[in-house]
Amino acid sequence: MSQRGMTAAALTELGAITNQPCHLVEVTTETSGTPSVVYMTDYSRNLDWDGNTYLAVGNLLGVGNISESAEFQIQKLDLALSGVDQSLVSLFINNNYLDQPVSVYMAFINNGAVVISPSLLFKGNMDSITMSEDPDSGQSTLRASASSLFVDFQRKSGRHTTDSDQQHYFPGDLFFRPAVNQVASKQWGK
Repeated sequence: MSQRGMTAAALTELGAITNQPCHLVEVTTETSGTPSVVYMTDYSRNLDWDGNTYLAVGNLLGVGNISESAEFQIQKLDLALSGVDQSLVSLFINNNYLDQPVSVYMAFINNGAVVISPSLLFKGNMDSITMSEDPDSGQSTLRASASSLFVDFQRKSGRHTTDSDQQHYFPGDLFFRPAVNQVASKQWGK
C-alpha cells in the first residue's frame, strides 16, 4: 500500500507494533433516479465515519488486491460477499448498480474503536454482479466487479459511416458501399 495521501495519524498507526486495519466500502445503487449508498466494513463491528455507519460484515466481505503501477492501466477491483442477508441481495437484484460509484478506503482502528483517517484505495464504477447460491448450505454469495473511472477512455463513442460498420448493424444494406469511392481528393477552383 502506498503511503501517498496518508495523514500523520494513519502513518503513526501503520508503524505501531499492533494495529487493526480494515476496509470501508461504499457501493451505490439507483432506483428511479434516486441513489442509495450501502456502507460496509470488514471490521468485526459497525463503524461510524464521516457521518455514515458502515455495517460490519466481517469476514463475509472480501476485497480483492488493489495494485498501483507507473504504467497507464485500468484498475479492476473484485468484491465478494458471502453469507449475506437477503435484504442486501434484493438491494442489488431490484436496483440499478451498473456504472454506479464504488469507493474503497483503508482505515485503522485505535483501541477506542475510532476510525483513524481513512485513505482512498479505489474509486470506480460497478461493472457486474454475479450471485450464486449453494442449495445444500443455503448460503448466497455475491461477487462484484468494478473498474476505475479510466475505463471510459477505452470505449468507442458512436458509430462510423463505413460499410463495415453498417454491415455489422444491418447486414446486406448497401447504402455506405459507395462511400469508399468518395474519399478521393478534389481540387477546388480549377
